[in-house]
Amino acid sequence: MAAMTTGSQPKVLVFGYGSNGVAQLRARCANPTLTLRPARLPDHARVFCLRSPRWGQGGVASLAPAPNQHCLGSVAELSVKEKELLDKFEKPAYRDVTVTIEVRGDDGAYIQRQAIAYVGGSGEDAFTLPFTTPPSEAYLVAIRSHLRDHWDDVDQIDVRCAARGAVAQWSYPYQNPTRLDLASLCVEVNARRTAPWTMPAAIRPRCTALVEAGLTTTAEVAAALCDRRSAFSAVDWDDDGLRALAQVPLHRVFVYGSLLTGLHNAGRLAGARLLGTATTFDEYALRSAGAYPYAVDGADAPGLSTTPLAGELYVCSTDQLDRLDALEDHPSYYQRRRVRLRGDDAEAWMYVLRDAGALAEIRARPDAYADAAGDWRAFLERNN
Repeated sequence: MAAMTTGSQPKVLVFGYGSNGVAQLRARCANPTLTLRPARLPDHARVFCLRSPRWGQGGVASLAPAPNQHCLGSVAELSVKEKELLDKFEKPAYRDVTVTIEVRGDDGAYIQRQAIAYVGGSGEDAFTLPFTTPPSEAYLVAIRSHLRDHWDDVDQIDVRCAARGAVAQWSYPYQNPTRLDLASLCVEVNARRTAPWTMPAAIRPRCTALVEAGLTTTAEVAAALCDRRSAFSAVDWDDDGLRALAQVPLHRVFVYGSLLTGLHNAGRLAGARLLGTATTFDEYALRSAGAYPYAVDGADAPGLSTTPLAGELYVCSTDQLDRLDALEDHPSYYQRRRVRLRGDDAEAWMYVLRDAGALAEIRARPDAYADAAGDWRAFLERNN
């Protein structure tokens, strides 16, 4: 066994490459402070085999030899007792295999270590079991959640067969996470819980609780988080789960003014994912208020020139959206509303001026509010 001694307590190094990220391991090993380090296994690839009833009847991960490839994952130092607890989830479908992994240090250098990896099957007929069925979305989201703690560019995962290589590539819907199914949403929530649920057993009852509260899709959950929080009083989740849910990036937000990258309020979007530049489908008036612009619906200021707005598109968590609402004084001064974007089949939130006094002032003295012609950044560049 790949063991080491820390003080008087022997430790077992376990290489994880599937759903056993830090949240799942903390629950399975009954250790709320367990930590992982990034590690990779040379000359091997992640493949899929078996069929897991609790992971949506989909396949689950295993390892197969693959020259000149690296399987990304992490390594945990487990006590003998913790390894025994983990074995109860993995065996007898999996066996222990001793492998030589490369552990990445804080300086970016790799150190070789001996570790245990769980591999599907007994190993009598082949190194791993054959491909049976594709993995569920929730399981792939669990792998991504595990890998993103340690590695960049993990939004695509190859679905591989040990015999035939890659048979498909799955992509995380980061452009619009509300397309995730409820099981996948529960995986994302669990990754952010203080006391993680034991997965995947926790998925079904948590999904059932959402459905019984009338929230049958992730899109419905996201909509309720925005403007119907009372719906969650009927959801049988604990406070830790609801707090973690508010940290999951679910909301697309279009920004056009001081929140743009490099401008003075851009820090309010720290931690949100920038998807890129975007342009509204509908037209608005964009007028300068000095340090920031007003986006005005044409119906609220007849006679003002209107044009599609140029800006940036982000994906935010509910906590981040709440902070933006506070900044914009939604729904009193600005109103957060859904808008369409050019070349995009999904809507996004945008803040539009609502304050009656400000709108009246713009109508009465339009020349006092310079026309930014739909592009605040270009306006600043022209006037600096």
